[in-house]
Amino acid sequence: CESNRCRRMQPIIWKSRPITSPSGNKILGSFAILRNEEPVDAIDHFAQVHGLDAEYRDRIVEVVCDERPCSRTVPIVWRKTINDEKGRVLGSFDVLEKEEVADAVYRFLDELSFPLDRSRLKAYFFENACV
Repeated sequence: CESNRCRRMQPIIWKSRPITSPSGNKILGSFAILRNEEPVDAIDHFAQVHGLDAEYRDRIVEVVCDERPCSRTVPIVWRKTINDEKGRVLGSFDVLEKEEVADAVYRFLDELSFPLDRSRLKAYFFENACV
């Protein structure tokens, strides 16, 4: 975007009604879901910005997923795009909330359908995804 400042490449496909605080006495705002974004990730971001706890966030997820398709109800807390040595995208390594990194590594490697230096990749994930 040369003549205009572009902040994102994906369009908004859904916008929430105003969200109130847990006590109901204050409108916190609304959130938008972008194309190819899972609703729970947009909701989790909104909840973090506004200091909402997981229980309240999960209630919002329930309401939104009653209105539109959701493929999961647990947010991604760490994501890394994985490229091969030529820079081609192989996939996205995601760690879900409350998921052990070891389980996420196993799930990612199990889904791969091409040869890869798995031991080096495992070491990379543990070095970068573990706190």
